[in-house]
Amino acid sequence: KGLQNKIRNHSPESKVELIYNGYDSDLFKPNPNKFEKYTIVFHGNLGKFQRIDLLVEVARLMEKSHPDIQFKVIGYGPGEKHLQNPPSNLEYLGLMKYEDIASYIAKCHMGISLRTDDEISREALPVKVFEYIGVGIPVIVTPQGEASELVENKKLGSTAKNKAQKIIQKIL
Repeated sequence: KGLQNKIRNHSPESKVELIYNGYDSDLFKPNPNKFEKYTIVFHGNLGKFQRIDLLVEVARLMEKSHPDIQFKVIGYGPGEKHLQNPPSNLEYLGLMKYEDIASYIAKCHMGISLRTDDEISREALPVKVFEYIGVGIPVIVTPQGEASELVENKKLGSTAKNKAQKIIQKIL
């Protein structure tokens, strides 16, 4: 909606339609067979708007206190540099075929989408959020903005500030 409003403000005479992201419901569907350990997944672009550093910090802080919680990261991009020396409870799986991502995340217990706290991220609705919804797992979203409003209003998960302890509280 934020981008739609910007376009309307910039070009008031233009007709602007809002079309949300979505997911392929033939691929992204719930799976009752979950990983044995509680698994939190992040998948997609590891780009400049993703807080992979914060995800690693959260995993590192939970490594000893909650060894029964595992983190999985699927994707590629510049954020890979944060995954060079991950804690033992975080596994970086790298690039994966799109079809395989769907079945993999369906076996997880929770999805996570940590983004930078800026205007672009506050107005974004990442595709990964819809794909988590598609497989029926709750999602934690940062920063507070359009995606977090959707997740909280529809009771699909929770939002947190980009602070490790706040995110850990939401996970627990």
